[in-house]
Parts: sequence; C-alpha cells; structure tokens
Amino acid sequence: MSLKSIIKEIKERGLTAYEIAKETPLTEAGINKILNGNSKNPHKGTIEILEKYLFHKPNMQDPNDLYLTNKNIAEKLRDITTPELLHMLIVRFDELMDYPTFKILIEREVLKKQVENQH
Repeated sequence: MSLKSIIKEIKERGLTAYEIAKETPLTEAGINKILNGNSKNPHKGTIEILEKYLFHKPNMQDPNDLYLTNKNIAEKLRDITTPELLHMLIVRFDELMDYPTFKILIEREVLKKQVENQH
C-alpha cells in the first residue's frame, strides 16, 4: 500500500496521530510528520505498522490475533486472563523464541530447573 493511500485512509476515518500512537509503537510526533507531509519517505517498517493498524487491527478477544507493542503491552496484558495468555504463549512460542530477551528468559528457567533437579 502506498503512503498516499495510507494518509488518505487515516484522514477519511478521522483518526488522529494520538489515537494511532496509543495503539502502535509509533510516536505521535512521527505520525503527525507523515500526515502533514513533513516526512515524505518514512521507513518501510513505519508504513507496515500503519497499514497493519488500519487493516489488521487486533481483536483483543482472540489471543491468536493479539498485536502487542512495547508501548501498550502492560495495559493489554492486564486485560488478558491467564488461560488466554498461556494460549498466546503456546501458539506463538516459535515466534517468541526469535526475540533474544524471551529466549534468554526461557534458557534461564531451564537452567534453574536443571539445578533444582540436581539437589
């Protein structure tokens, strides 16, 4: 999708940079620069985030469709039940293992269990 199309869609829906920033990892200032034409060539990742926000907005009731960002992860996790969170972790385990921090946490837990089992 082109940047022009994304900007047009945002304006047609009457969305504000603030609303988009609340739900994505993008900043309000950065979104405003795009909407005002001050940023004519944003990063490909930024365009992908905006496109995903506009056309693939998550359904928070469906753990398979959970779109978490650094900015709103704590807020959204607060609304997720333990079974929903476990389901999400199981379904997305391979994807989560691509994140170094998650992988380190898992490895630490495995080592901890091994040490406990030796005693």
